[in-house]
Amino acid sequence: MRCERCGAETVVQTQARQAARWEPPPETPTQEDGAWKRVLDAWDVDAAHDAYVTAALGAGRLGDAAARYRGLVGDRERGEAAQKRLAKVALLAEHALTATLHDGPDPQRLRRGLLLAAALICVVLLGLVFWGFSRAW
Repeated sequence: MRCERCGAETVVQTQARQAARWEPPPETPTQEDGAWKRVLDAWDVDAAHDAYVTAALGAGRLGDAAARYRGLVGDRERGEAAQKRLAKVALLAEHALTATLHDGPDPQRLRRGLLLAAALICVVLLGLVFWGFSRAW
């Protein structure tokens, strides 16, 4: 469908043509992917595991780290160590989550604010009552 006045393509046709040519971006290896390869190559080296978990934590991808360790839990050679690492990653993820949470508003501060608002409303109402009585006399 073309524009009746100028004969140009409509916006919908242009967008459909662009969508047909779209290709997803190629997968690029991330820093944690490289660290995971180093973990697999040197499974018994604690520093490699620590570097991988640190990279995953920095990228906010502790869930991916847990999934990778979970995939190795059933392995005969690496299963026990993977289970221990998985527990550490889960604990670290839980700690990171609870560190971002807060307890909410301070109840003492909230109480003071409500008291101040109530006092202000009372003062305004008393002022209106006195103003009304002064006009009536």
